[in-house]
Amino acid sequence: MLKETARHLTLLNAAVFVVVLAAFSAAVYLTVVGSIDMEQQSHLQELMGTLENTIEAPDQDDHDYLIPDIVDSRESKGRESFSDNLEWFDPAGHLIRHKGALNVAVPFDKNAEFQTQENQHILLLTRAMHREGKTFGYLRVGTPLEQADLLKKHLREGLAVGTLLASVLSGLAILFLVRQALKPVASTVKLLSEFTSNASHELQSPVTAIKTNCDVALKYPEGMRPGDHEKIEAIKNAASQMSRTIDDLLSLAESGGELPEQSFSSVNVQELLSEVAEDVATLAAHKDVRVKCAVDDPKLALQTRKGDLKIVLLNVVRNAIAYSKSGKVVSLESKKVPNGICFEIKDSGIGISNADLPRIFDRFWRSDKARYYADGGNGLGLSIVRSIIDRHNGSIAVASVIDEGSTFTITLPDKR
Repeated sequence: MLKETARHLTLLNAAVFVVVLAAFSAAVYLTVVGSIDMEQQSHLQELMGTLENTIEAPDQDDHDYLIPDIVDSRESKGRESFSDNLEWFDPAGHLIRHKGALNVAVPFDKNAEFQTQENQHILLLTRAMHREGKTFGYLRVGTPLEQADLLKKHLREGLAVGTLLASVLSGLAILFLVRQALKPVASTVKLLSEFTSNASHELQSPVTAIKTNCDVALKYPEGMRPGDHEKIEAIKNAASQMSRTIDDLLSLAESGGELPEQSFSSVNVQELLSEVAEDVATLAAHKDVRVKCAVDDPKLALQTRKGDLKIVLLNVVRNAIAYSKSGKVVSLESKKVPNGICFEIKDSGIGISNADLPRIFDRFWRSDKARYYADGGNGLGLSIVRSIIDRHNGSIAVASVIDEGSTFTITLPDKR
């Protein structure tokens, strides 16, 4: 149980750490990428400002299509050495001159400022050139983004590798810390279990002596004063109740230990259900309740600890009988499921309220309605059931409707 708790705590803490680390990495990535993009835009704006200062407007109106010297002077066969891109458009938006090594395919848009070309990744900036409120041309500058993209790629890879490495190392560290933190708890649980077991054994002897003496007194009532018979009977019933509680405490203490592999054996499910039905026959007859068993395959078998499984089924079936109404049926069915066996115990009894369902496996807990009907119970039966099922890595689910009945579904893995 503590190992399972350690595993769950480790997974939970590791998951939280991974989420936080992933969020941090994403924030770092977005911040750096935003900075890179702003740097690229700033570069183009600076370049555009420098070029604007060198462009002179034509002196005469018939020179509207004059190409600025800054563009025209860069005409050369070796323009591939110029990494940025310059384009000059006339007032109508027609391309007049293109300088630079970049192959720009983005359509000219005089209303756009920044544009991006995906194929041969390029960032473009367009600005109108004015003279006395009249546009005499458009200048578009561009810069390649390959280096920025490569930097972003390295950043992604670095953050991914760092996140993965940090997650693995933190997972191992969390596992170590959780195990260290649970060691005192494991030690305390072990001591408590040993104390409960020892106390149960020590208490069983005097309780048995009380019951035996009560039986002898009731068998030979000669000389017994009037009213003594009822008192001795009450003492015997109280001793029996205490004996059942001691047995349950002992079962609960033993259900928390490790499962030795040699204790497992192949259990025929149909034979086991028949034994359970036989053991509860007296209680069922007293309550006028019929127990019906059904198995989908007579050869169905489960590799498990027969004693543990029988305790589980007996506790649940006894509860179902105790809470059932006279003349009703308690069904105990079993079927094969992937990787295990499913047991379903269904009654037509008083039911369990939605408010009580989360607490039915708590030790010594019983609802007021259960206390009224379950005469002699001590509230440990379902705690034992849950402890054993957890010990076997199984599961138990409960569905109930008030005054209609309850259905317990138990699934246990096959150890083969």
